[in-house]
Amino acid sequence: MKLKRLEINGYKNLQNKTIFNFENCTNYVALIGLNGSGKSNVLEAISKIIYSYFYKQPISDFTFLFEYEKEGKLIRLENNKVYVNNRERKRSFKGFLPVQVVASYSGEETRLWEDIFEEPYLKYFNKIKLNYINQKLRFLYINKFSWSNALLALLCHNEGKEFIKELLGINDLQGEIKIQFQFSEKYEDRKSKFSIADTSILTIPQLTDRIKREQEDEEDKYLQISQIASIDLGNIQNEYQNREWCKRFFEYLFLATSPKNKKLITGVKIEFGNKDIRKLSEGEKKILLIKCISTILASENSIVLLDEPDSHVHLDRKKQIVDTFTNTEHISFFTTHSPTLTKYCAKENIFKIEDGEVTVANTIYEGVEYLIDEDDVLKTMFSSNDIIICEGKTDDIYISKALQHFRDEYPTLQFDFLRVGGTDSDNIKHLLEKFRVDNDKKIIIVVDRDDAGYKVFKSLFPYSNKERQAVEIEVFNETGNIVFLMIPPTNSENVSGEFLIENYFNNDKIKELAKEEIESKFLDNTSFAKFPNIKYNLKKEILRKHCNQSTPDDMIAFKTLLNKLAEIMTE
Repeated sequence: MKLKRLEINGYKNLQNKTIFNFENCTNYVALIGLNGSGKSNVLEAISKIIYSYFYKQPISDFTFLFEYEKEGKLIRLENNKVYVNNRERKRSFKGFLPVQVVASYSGEETRLWEDIFEEPYLKYFNKIKLNYINQKLRFLYINKFSWSNALLALLCHNEGKEFIKELLGINDLQGEIKIQFQFSEKYEDRKSKFSIADTSILTIPQLTDRIKREQEDEEDKYLQISQIASIDLGNIQNEYQNREWCKRFFEYLFLATSPKNKKLITGVKIEFGNKDIRKLSEGEKKILLIKCISTILASENSIVLLDEPDSHVHLDRKKQIVDTFTNTEHISFFTTHSPTLTKYCAKENIFKIEDGEVTVANTIYEGVEYLIDEDDVLKTMFSSNDIIICEGKTDDIYISKALQHFRDEYPTLQFDFLRVGGTDSDNIKHLLEKFRVDNDKKIIIVVDRDDAGYKVFKSLFPYSNKERQAVEIEVFNETGNIVFLMIPPTNSENVSGEFLIENYFNNDKIKELAKEEIESKFLDNTSFAKFPNIKYNLKKEILRKHCNQSTPDDMIAFKTLLNKLAEIMTE
């Protein structure tokens, strides 16, 4: 299955600018943007579109186009019609739809479940109870309460076993993991509601009966993985059809542990190394769910919808999430607030949503070729703060620390930073040509008062005749939200001389640090060649380290710069 195009117009805040071109996209789509931007609305709209075709409930409150390739055919779902290779298909079209939609939400939000997934699930559950075995659950909703079922399925899955070993830090799954199922006090009564006719496929009560008997036969009332994995689900054997077995096993457990007032199994206790696995972190449980969905539950030609799958997940494990989506036979859409997660995504797979309007991340990232830090770019997308563009890797640290020291005096100054490196004075100019933000965000370009800073000025304002001493604040664009600032010296009479941002530090403190540097690196040496480059070391290393332990007195002169930033922000 290959995505081609998606257009949504009229669903909540998704209007006529909500147009996705997936031509260069692979098998997953990352949706980024601020809260309220419309990311989750895209997931809802996709669910509603596919649901409308399976259950013959035409959509009347918004228009749409969803185009993809499936099994060599071009499929277009457009405003309640189906087109196959550009010809309308009026009947027998379900085979051209995605075979299944699997959704997983991270929070307490139940709207998607109530609007889309609950009805198909209840119909499926009721038919399974009556022994209509050959049913397909077209809409599967996995929430955080399914993680133990996901773990059991992964423990029986050939690929999943190695994943679990790494996640839990254990080597012997057979010897170290013990499982105990808790059954409803009304087990027999609830089981009687199921039809248990003869069938080649094991029914849910037959599965739970077998688990219950084997568990009761054990002295400690615990089962091992091998006992569960050896269960023959009628016409599917784990040994020969591993993924199919694991998927059916999960679905049976899913049905046996829900709905709330009809559960046959009320809980699953899993221990490893005498530790209760329920004490896994929320992030580890989330990883389990995602891995199970991607490797076991999501069939070929299905669509997976994940809302903030990386929430609560440790930074070191976020790459695992993207790796799980990559090179699968299904399509995944996921939303995120995390620059760390999107750092691992292919740029052509990232789409920014802002008030329903779609921007391709290829455009967002074009500034990277001009030596801008990718994480900085992403952070600005998720923030409503104004932006400072600065050179090098220390200016942002100094300004941030000064704002921290004097926050009470400058409460309205809130900035994100874009750090531009390199020696090319045109880097910032190229960045501004490619990087786009709303006009209500202010961008301030901050440079040193030296030859390098003046070259940046001449790059941005090539027709200006101003000499360096006359340069301070210059507006770059017509809307007035991009402003150039050559930092002001503490002595207003010294505008003609060189003034670097490091000059804002207390002069006595600089002398003290320089003296310490000389004493530590020269006095114990006999070679003059080893005499430290004081200016270079202060600029690149010493002041940066000192900044973290600095006092307000050490940085009092930074108020000269903060005053100028405040002046720009109020204009």
